Amino acid sequence: MSMSTSTRVALLLGLALICAPLTALAQSAAGAAPSKPFTVKIRYGMNAAPDSTATPKPRRLEFSVAARDAGRIATRDARLDYGFDAGSGSDITVSIELTYATADGSQSMQTQLLLPRRQWTPIGGETDDGQSGNAVYIRVDPN
Repeated sequence: MSMSTSTRVALLLGLALICAPLTALAQSAAGAAPSKPFTVKIRYGMNAAPDSTATPKPRRLEFSVAARDAGRIATRDARLDYGFDAGSGSDITVSIELTYATADGSQSMQTQLLLPRRQWTPIGGETDDGQSGNAVYIRVDPN
């Protein structure tokens, strides 16, 4: 069964229409990387310690930021306001205001601190080890 020339042309045009947005998306994602050179990872809630294998699993936020950045992220169970300044040194200044839902209502914390790169740091919660109760950990990685 052979296709007519008009059928082939229609299929090629349809394929081009499907692929064009994908190419544009890939180019915009590649172009965005230099402007957001850091990834911030936050684990919060029960069993938030990075080495914890207990259940329930902690909730997580992960987002990219510029060397100097500020913003707000809202999910169905959390709201995060942040300020980020990588400056020229090795440590990074981060200010955070986080409110998230818990089984007993909600938990809120506010802090400003210097963070090392590529290291989980506890920044709030009910316990020091994060194994029981609610805790918050943060990590900043260069992209």
